[in-house]
Amino acid sequence: MDEQFIRENFPQRLKHYMLLHEKKRNDLVRDLGFKYSTIRDWEKGITIPRMDKAEALARYFNITTTDLIG
Repeated sequence: MDEQFIRENFPQRLKHYMLLHEKKRNDLVRDLGFKYSTIRDWEKGITIPRMDKAEALARYFNITTTDLIG
């Protein structure tokens, strides 16, 4: 999968699942141990998660990595 595609689509998908599960950045920080600034950068499309982080997010939301990344 193309990095540009992920960079363009991941932020919206992350926000969608956070809203669907009523989670805020601070919840992900607390529950998954991610840095607040990392999650912010993902939401803004500045960076994309490494595969291990994407897998952790997918497990957290009970979805597949494909659902999350595209």
